[in-house]
Amino acid sequence: MIRLAEIDSVIGVKHAIRHLELYAEQWEALQGKISVLAARDAPGLLAKMMIGADGICIGISNIATGHWAAFTNHCLKHNFSDARDVFMSHLMPLISHVWSERVPRRISYSASTKEALVQLGVFSSSHVRAPEVNVDQADIDRIYAGLV
Repeated sequence: MIRLAEIDSVIGVKHAIRHLELYAEQWEALQGKISVLAARDAPGLLAKMMIGADGICIGISNIATGHWAAFTNHCLKHNFSDARDVFMSHLMPLISHVWSERVPRRISYSASTKEALVQLGVFSSSHVRAPEVNVDQADIDRIYAGLV
């Protein structure tokens, strides 16, 4: 990552590593050299933002964009109490029900995101092309619970 930061044409990175200690180490090394956009559509995103980031770059932010913007703005202003409140009350349910990594997934993140956007009235279909698998009724119900 440090060598990437030395390349003139590199101005930022999407940092999707799971290991928070390594993230913190790399954030410290890259701070002020290039922008670091925290990634990982998972609970660890809150910790990454508290460690430091210049923003976020995550797929799930296509759902509930206003809440993601509020969370990011709170984090960038170091208002972590309000950021945690937004994250836990609005964003964590989305992560848990739409993008959960806790259980093996039958469907892709694309399929679950599209279904959430169908339920929100943004898309007319959640159909995905093979080899991805379309959502079934159990997926629809789980995603609905996260949106509620």
